[in-house]
Amino acid sequence: VVSLLTTNNEDRSVISVVGIGGIGKTTLARKIYHHGVVVDHFPHRAWVSVPRNCNSNALLEDAAKQVLSSLKLEENDNVEASRMTRVRDVLKEKRYLLVLDNISTMEECDTLKKAFPVTASGSRILLTTRDNTVASQADRYNPPHQLQLQTKEESWQLFTQVVHFPPIDRFLAKEISEKCGGLPQAILG
Repeated sequence: VVSLLTTNNEDRSVISVVGIGGIGKTTLARKIYHHGVVVDHFPHRAWVSVPRNCNSNALLEDAAKQVLSSLKLEENDNVEASRMTRVRDVLKEKRYLLVLDNISTMEECDTLKKAFPVTASGSRILLTTRDNTVASQADRYNPPHQLQLQTKEESWQLFTQVVHFPPIDRFLAKEISEKCGGLPQAILG
């Protein structure tokens, strides 16, 4: 995913990470967002946690506010509608990475994609979603990155990293690890 984001393709593109709830989409996106190569490649990075069930105007307002905060820019005391204009002005002709975390509908995806400037600077959007349709339609040239459940061995390895138990309880610990069904959030919870 890091190499997809940092290739020299000058067209803005969307990279999707898709999987069931608790599988680690946001965790992966955060690791990518803070990855050294990504930080060096994108002088402007912003993170937007998409709120549930809001109309397009509220979505854009919230996204603009989060982008301004991520870019550490102070808000103007002007009218609310100017936030998105300010974001567009700041990002215009600049290479940026925008993470859209937790997109649930194509309407949200389309609204946010249209809101940000289309530049020839190699800007990218990384989105996370539970919806395979959203992931596959977000960018027809980039297939989604599908997260899979962990194997029993991977689950056990993660479990033993976070849970410390005496050797005598190893059998019980293995049972608990297997009941998590390969879902990282269940193992870590």
